[in-house]
Amino acid sequence: MNKYNLLEAYYGYFRANGEAFAERILRAVDESSVKVADVLTDELLRKAGRMKVQHRMSLADAMLVAQALVDNAIVITADHHELDDLDEKDVVKFLWIR
Repeated sequence: MNKYNLLEAYYGYFRANGEAFAERILRAVDESSVKVADVLTDELLRKAGRMKVQHRMSLADAMLVAQALVDNAIVITADHHELDDLDEKDVVKFLWIR
């Protein structure tokens, strides 16, 4: 997971459920086996930029997909709206949570 996507989750939970809940989410991620990448490398920058242009997606989703490509990881998401097309094109592997 890229830290940018963790930010997206944090503010979403903060807005919907309050600060205490959002803080619990951060702790849960920290205590899990999820790797949080917090460096924007040149490779990640370029891959995210390409994703954004070529697939017309949000910057957060472009970062998500680019991080998965860089780390050879699986994207875990429920965001079918912007990502179904990438799944159909087999750009990256997905685990859909709904």
